[in-house]
Amino acid sequence: MPIITTDTLAIAYTDTGPRDGQPVLLIHGWPDDASTWDSVLPALHAAGLRTIVPTLRGFGETRFVDADSPRTGNSAVLAMDMIALMDALDIDRFMIAGHDWGSNTAEALAVGWPDRVERLAMLATPPRLGGMPTPPFAQAQRQWYHWFMATARGAQAVRDDRTGFAHIHWENWAPPGWFDEATFQRVARAFDNPDWVDVTLHSYRARWDEADPDPRSQWLEDKVKATATLSLPAIYIQGAVDGVNPPSASKAVPGKFAGPFAFIELAGVGHFPQRENPNAVARHLIQLFTGNPADLSDTIDRSLLMSKTKPFLAGAAAIAVIAAAAIGVAVTADGRRFVNFPRWTDDAPISVAEVMKDGSLKAYPDAKWNSWRNARASELPVGDYFVCVQSIVPDGHGNLWVLDPGAPGNEKILEGAPKLVKIDLATNRVTKVIKVPLDVALQGTYLNDI
Repeated sequence: MPIITTDTLAIAYTDTGPRDGQPVLLIHGWPDDASTWDSVLPALHAAGLRTIVPTLRGFGETRFVDADSPRTGNSAVLAMDMIALMDALDIDRFMIAGHDWGSNTAEALAVGWPDRVERLAMLATPPRLGGMPTPPFAQAQRQWYHWFMATARGAQAVRDDRTGFAHIHWENWAPPGWFDEATFQRVARAFDNPDWVDVTLHSYRARWDEADPDPRSQWLEDKVKATATLSLPAIYIQGAVDGVNPPSASKAVPGKFAGPFAFIELAGVGHFPQRENPNAVARHLIQLFTGNPADLSDTIDRSLLMSKTKPFLAGAAAIAVIAAAAIGVAVTADGRRFVNFPRWTDDAPISVAEVMKDGSLKAYPDAKWNSWRNARASELPVGDYFVCVQSIVPDGHGNLWVLDPGAPGNEKILEGAPKLVKIDLATNRVTKVIKVPLDVALQGTYLNDI
């Protein structure tokens, strides 16, 4: 891994992707390392983005230049490390995504160098703009390790078993089974850095005023506390089942951003979104970094749950021939079987289908209603086609009802697309379309069931 030497550090980093691409700084968190972005990078490069991925002070191959330098780890001094790296690379303006420690480091960069940071993605750790209030008891319980490290005996326990200390957070902060031991052990090598414990202890003690921030960074710490909001285009990515910073801890996040902003919740994801669902993270980062900021909108992304959905079986024939996963299954009183495929990730070739006796799928009620595609979004009237079908329900009176939230990709609801469609099972024809206006189907919500 290349090394760049600044006044303070010898920083290990990678600089990959198109050399003429817009630069994106990707900052890892704790307890993690720079490999956390590995599964996200290919998509960013394919989108034309150049990526700079540093290893933070105290981790991996990054080392202090001076043996007498204080082993500090407050977010403002980490931000100063990052700006020194970008200066050394001769990169003036850039975009940032940061996870955990990297999230608050990215925030500090946006506060300290607003003329250089163009767009911002924060993952899994809320901003500290305006200062950090004492958390409510439930959140303080989740952050037990903060208080543990503030004690002499807790600090010694971390020194005695840094790997075990990190491992328990990987176990507790995301759903069971999300990682394999081989991956963790590879990452844990980064914690063998001789300064990892000291930097870690200082980082957590400083945020609760149990230690002073690095003196060189005091100006930036003060500026973050004095800043109420940021106005640059930004997104916040929240794991719906984050074990340390759950959605309840992020309720105030949208109010910290005065410009274009999206709050993105990833269903089934814990504290490590870029490791747990890298495809979704890459997709949302690309939208932020290459798209129109005006198109940013709050989203609930269910793609991880979709990827785990098992294909519905009809007799011995599997419907797995359909690339998208069926999320809805309905059986009528006379035994007819129907499935639906929402456009949560890729385009679905069929939105609603009847399962025939041989296990094949037949577009229902006809091919026309199932012919809407993402690529033709501007060509077809969304009110006359299935856009993103969430639910199908037979009513016991000879009808199949189809609920279409009209939000392909779990993103922006298309105007005119949300609807409830009634199909006569005897004639296989649509007999009623009940449109749901946008003052009912609000942006950021999702019609889920009938």
